[in-house]
Amino acid sequence: MKIGVDTRSGAFLHNAAPADLIATTAWALQQLDTPYIDIAVLNREDAVVPLEQSVACLQELVEQGKYRAVGRAWLFAHSVPVYRACPLPHCLLILCW
Repeated sequence: MKIGVDTRSGAFLHNAAPADLIATTAWALQQLDTPYIDIAVLNREDAVVPLEQSVACLQELVEQGKYRAVGRAWLFAHSVPVYRACPLPHCLLILCW
């Protein structure tokens, strides 16, 4: 499931704030009628929210059993250390050149 993107207004906005990640996860679990989602893919970086906050939130969601693994789309080189420092089970990293 792709997270960190808000399209409710019709625009494609990056929103990786922890509160939004938690709300999106809860909504998706309810809609899918499932206790967990296999993969959460964080789409791009949020220009407002530090990546460390988003990754920490994803780590909590994995520890709570809501996601089994995380992925990252549009990963820039400066973001790699943040992911390497995090013990999350990674399944997908899409790098930008």
